[in-house]
Amino acid sequence: MPDQTSLSIEVRRPAPETTRLVLSGDLGFTTRQEPARAAADLLAGDGHRLEMDLAGLDFFDSSGLGALVNLYGKAKERGMTVTVVAVTPHMRSVLRRTGLEAMLNLPPCAEPG
Repeated sequence: MPDQTSLSIEVRRPAPETTRLVLSGDLGFTTRQEPARAAADLLAGDGHRLEMDLAGLDFFDSSGLGALVNLYGKAKERGMTVTVVAVTPHMRSVLRRTGLEAMLNLPPCAEPG
């Protein structure tokens, strides 16, 4: 079982009024509150767009999914657009099976070439 204690969150500003959270490591029970903490200033401000890059996650569990849904809900309450801009194939599969793929506005799958 992975050590669920290491989560890194980088906050980027790729465009005005857009904040991107880049998550890497493990998003599970012990780290589930970190995304909301990282986005606290964003959620208190007047930004219009939250992007989440999840491609660097090595591990996530139901607590991690709950953290993403919670963050999504808080951002939507403030009228923000929320989009996931990158995911691993495994995470995409889980989000699809849980019905979260559409809610989180996942980018289209790259077709195998």
